[in-house]
Amino acid sequence: MFSLKWTSRAFIALMLSFSILAPSLMAYDDVAGDSPYFYAIEYLRKNDVFKNTKLFKPDSIVSRAEYISYLVKLNSPKFKRAATIKLPYSDTKDNAWYAPYLVEAVRVGILTGKEGKMNPDQNITLLDALELLFHSRSIPIPRRYVGEMPYTDLAKNKQAQAMVMRAAELGIVQPQKRDFFGLYRKISRAEAAKMMYKMDLVDLRDPGDASSAGTDSELQRIENAWKLLQSNYVDKDTLDPKKLADTAIKSMVDTLQDPYSVFMDESENQAFSDEIGGQFEGIGAYVEMKENKDIAIVTPIKDSPAFKAGVKAGDIIRKVDDFDTKGATLQETVKRIKGPKGSTVKLTLERNGETVVLEVARDVVNIHSLEYEVLANGKVMRIHLLTFSTTLVKDFNDVVEIIRANPEIKGIILDVRNNPGG
Repeated sequence: MFSLKWTSRAFIALMLSFSILAPSLMAYDDVAGDSPYFYAIEYLRKNDVFKNTKLFKPDSIVSRAEYISYLVKLNSPKFKRAATIKLPYSDTKDNAWYAPYLVEAVRVGILTGKEGKMNPDQNITLLDALELLFHSRSIPIPRRYVGEMPYTDLAKNKQAQAMVMRAAELGIVQPQKRDFFGLYRKISRAEAAKMMYKMDLVDLRDPGDASSAGTDSELQRIENAWKLLQSNYVDKDTLDPKKLADTAIKSMVDTLQDPYSVFMDESENQAFSDEIGGQFEGIGAYVEMKENKDIAIVTPIKDSPAFKAGVKAGDIIRKVDDFDTKGATLQETVKRIKGPKGSTVKLTLERNGETVVLEVARDVVNIHSLEYEVLANGKVMRIHLLTFSTTLVKDFNDVVEIIRANPEIKGIILDVRNNPGG
């Protein structure tokens, strides 16, 4: 048992500082306790980003692959190596030490997977490291900087201005000289550690935003409870920080009672990414929660198992196997409908007031983002938008090229009926 009422804030801070730093004063022989990088390096060592070795080698220059591996370890500490690895880069090896980290970096959004070349052994620059750091926290990179630019090298790179100045404002990086930022300087292990440490601790709210002021005391309560659990709970080794954080966030979102605001854990997010990526295993139907809390079929994907089994747009899902969907969330229902290729699921549907029971065999579902056809008069192209997947822009551009190559086509009908939105 523990008490939230009688533990003072000063005692909490003291206990946390002691537990984080006291055992680590002699962690690395080449990182002095008074080094400006000491706390950053120790913080990342505590989070298993760095190994417990005799020497840290703080002045070693960091390669791109090494830096990306740090970001993955910090942001996905429990990632598992993929069974098969096929990297999308022309200059990487699938059996290299860095391969699992690059796969995870693509999965969580640090990399897009469309960079072409990775340059894994190339020394990373400050500018490159900053961009990857912003992506690792899913922070939108500002598009434009408004104001006087005191740094000559930054003045020449307008694309980088907003991001670098924002990072400097947050204390993540500092300019090399008064009038020169040093965008393309190579960064050391110690500098990389400090950048990641600063980003991990920074409060990204605008300090001038008055709307955030009222939430400070409530956020402090959450932080205090977290710290108390970490420092005073009788069986600290059993605490799973990720599970605690996921549960807290899910509870906050569930409190909204809004079917369109949901929290996805790591596995749910992966399933969603697979779905919008163009291929997944399941029955192939888009579903939604209606205002009356009924879960309904938006549309079955053409030629999917659901389509072939007779599932229709507007069907209300009453049961998934023996699971009653009344009162269930959209995510719970979708999770039960999905499954591996070769398995089956029984859907009890309500259609126009009648009960329809269908047995659907799951399979690999390929998602087509759109369909198109030239109508009978030959002058109008009908484009049916099926879903907002990651391939939509490319597919739409392909259709545009077809239209441009056919001057007899004078008009377009954009059909957005029965799509799941985006």
